[in-house]
Amino acid sequence: MARITRAERERRDRLYERGLKQCNATGEPLPLDAFAPWHDGYQGLEGTCRACRTTAVLAHQKRL
Repeated sequence: MARITRAERERRDRLYERGLKQCNATGEPLPLDAFAPWHDGYQGLEGTCRACRTTAVLAHQKRL
């Protein structure tokens, strides 16, 4: 995981305590169950929500 500032870590921790995580693709705070597990992600979750990830994968497959 890339290094993040202390302020960013605290912001992420406050969201996590409320049961939320920000999607990297849309910037929307979403419930934790909207994210797939990922061993190297913050709090063990992928950075992009499942819906955005699915959309990106389908778009990539269309380009092939």
